[in-house]
Amino acid sequence: MIAYLHGKIKYRGDDYLIMEVANVGYKVFVARNFLNKLKVDSDLELYTYQHVREESLDLFGFSSINDLNFFEKLNTVSGIGPRSAMAVLEAAPAEEVVKAILRSDERTLVAVYGISKKKAEKIIMELKGKVDKLETASSQAKSQFESDGAIDVIGALTGLGYSIDQAREVLRQVPVNLDKPEDIIRAALKILGKNR
Repeated sequence: MIAYLHGKIKYRGDDYLIMEVANVGYKVFVARNFLNKLKVDSDLELYTYQHVREESLDLFGFSSINDLNFFEKLNTVSGIGPRSAMAVLEAAPAEEVVKAILRSDERTLVAVYGISKKKAEKIIMELKGKVDKLETASSQAKSQFESDGAIDVIGALTGLGYSIDQAREVLRQVPVNLDKPEDIIRAALKILGKNR
C-alpha cells in the first residue's frame, strides 16, 4: 500500500500529476484547486490513498493527513467512490464540509459548495456520527465559507444575473478579512467586474 510520496513534479495534467520518486514516476490524482497551485519541477509531499480495482490501480494525493482521512470517510458513503469524494473536496475545504455535516446543514452543502441535494443528504446521514471537527493548518484562518451569510451572498449575486458557479468561485477569491455580507458582495462585484 502506497501511503506517502515525496518527490518532484514532472508533469501536470487536468486532474492529476506525475511525480518522480527515486527515478520512478507515479500518476497521482489530486483536487484541481490544489493542482492549480503546483509547479512542474517543484518538490512535493503527498499523503496518498491507493484504490485497487480489477482493471486499474489509482493513487489519490492530498497535502494533509486530515484531507486524506476525510476522503477515506467520504469513500465509505454508499454511492460515493474515489472520484466523487475528490469532487466533494474540490468543491469545498474538508473542514468546511465537516462543519456543515455536524450542523446537518444540507442547505450550505448544496447552495454554497454545489454538492447535489441527494449527495448532501447521503453524506450528512452516513457521516454525522463518524466525523469530528477537523483540525488543519488552514482551519485557524478565517474563511468566507464559515459565514452564515454565504448563502445570502450567493443569492444576491445570482439575483444580479451572475451564474451560481460564478458566485461560488468569486466567493473563494474574496479577502478573508471581510465578514459583513454587504462588504463581501461589494468585493465580489469588484472582482467580477475585473474578470469581464
